[in-house]
Amino acid sequence: MKKGQVTLFILLGVLLVILVLLLFYLAKDLENPFSTKKTIIFSNLEGNIRNCITTAALDGVYSNGVRGGYYPVEGKTLQFLGDKIPYFIYNNNTKVPAADSVGSSLGKYIEDNFYDCLQLDELKEQNFSIKTKEANADISIKKQITVKINTGITASKDSITATFDDYEEVIDFNYLNILNTVNTIVEASRNQVPMGLLTDLSKENNFKFEIIMLNNNTAIYSLYYYNLTQKEEPYRFSFLAEYDWK
Repeated sequence: MKKGQVTLFILLGVLLVILVLLLFYLAKDLENPFSTKKTIIFSNLEGNIRNCITTAALDGVYSNGVRGGYYPVEGKTLQFLGDKIPYFIYNNNTKVPAADSVGSSLGKYIEDNFYDCLQLDELKEQNFSIKTKEANADISIKKQITVKINTGITASKDSITATFDDYEEVIDFNYLNILNTVNTIVEASRNQVPMGLLTDLSKENNFKFEIIMLNNNTAIYSLYYYNLTQKEEPYRFSFLAEYDWK
């Protein structure tokens, strides 16, 4: 067989493979003729959902931190500059929320604020038909925050319908380290303000602290963390301690 004939057979073989692959992908599109159009129509909504999960989660982390990680605040509290701050030390007892409790509070915040971020009214103005159910969020707090949420959103446009149910987003925020630091401070603060410990912990964990004495026996502890996220303001975690000082 001549060299030219071998080359021709190789070219024909390559073309045959390309043709088979092309037919395969065309067949897939024929099975779901609306797939491409569906992707185009709902791609922005899909992106907005994921962005709003992250936005609502971070907003909740920052908002709840001022209230000792709670949403809503539980137990004995004190109103200070518009914020309800919980007592972590009171009557010689300590009460610091566990990671599961903080996660549950964050989940409630996300469920209550997720749709506000999504701005569904703007989509309705673009001739989308939107149906929603109550969002259901499950939070895992470790070295990162994992948000699993069922949004319950069904959207329709141009006779095409899509559902947006289960999502999972991971937030790069070491909440567990902050809670462990708070626990260490509270345990050392039962009968005194542990300035030495606070100074050491602030250097080890890169935060600044503030203690405001409201009277002779009550103090507000606030920890300020900078550059944890893209937010401009620092993250603040606050709690109250009441001492039995004579």
